Amino acid sequence: MQTMPGTVLAADACNTNQVELWVKVSYAISGDTVVIQGQRVRLAGIQAPELERKEKFNTRGEPLAKEAQTFLNKLLANNDLEVGIEYDTTKLDAFNRTMAHLFFKDGTSVQQAMLKAGFAVARTTDDNIKYAQCYYQAEQTARTGQFQLWDFLAKNPAVHYPLVKSSEINREDGGFKIIQGKIEKVSKSGTNYILNMDTTGVRVSKKIGINLTTALCKNSRVKPSKRVAKLTFTKARCI
Repeated sequence: MQTMPGTVLAADACNTNQVELWVKVSYAISGDTVVIQGQRVRLAGIQAPELERKEKFNTRGEPLAKEAQTFLNKLLANNDLEVGIEYDTTKLDAFNRTMAHLFFKDGTSVQQAMLKAGFAVARTTDDNIKYAQCYYQAEQTARTGQFQLWDFLAKNPAVHYPLVKSSEINREDGGFKIIQGKIEKVSKSGTNYILNMDTTGVRVSKKIGINLTTALCKNSRVKPSKRVAKLTFTKARCI
């Protein structure tokens, strides 16, 4: 894998002055989840590769999952395991896990560091958009530099991770992925915009906002939050 990008600068869209409390982290159990005071806390706004899970359901591990977990643990260790917590619009996810934006004492965003290093991709869920611009910019830095996940994709395009072209999606493409392709038609329902691509339909919540949707969908890229077997409609947001 290629070398890491440079030091994350605090003076950008990830600046915060709203940290609600400072706590000690026990450790990271994945590239986007840490344990704080015995509770799992999900890093809002990002998605790291999933580790292999064999309990209940045999979930295949995704590329660089262990490396992402190790990198996050090193980041935490280098900052005395102390982080500041800032909440967003939605505090709990569908699995009742706490979601939060995390910062180090020097102002560095933990999420931004993971994204710039290429160990995660930006993922906006539950209307938690406070640092969305920062996170997508950080992801773009890793893409441009082909760091980690993006280096892996360049060398292993057939794996379809973390991005797959809509024309190349197959039934083996499960999990969270960025779908890239041409939007051929846009329609709408009561609560969603429906983006029809060549082989895939994507629902985009109207909560995102028409201006944001119009501006971002020009890039013809969508990021699904849920895959379905028939490859028809998935919940997504434009990026």
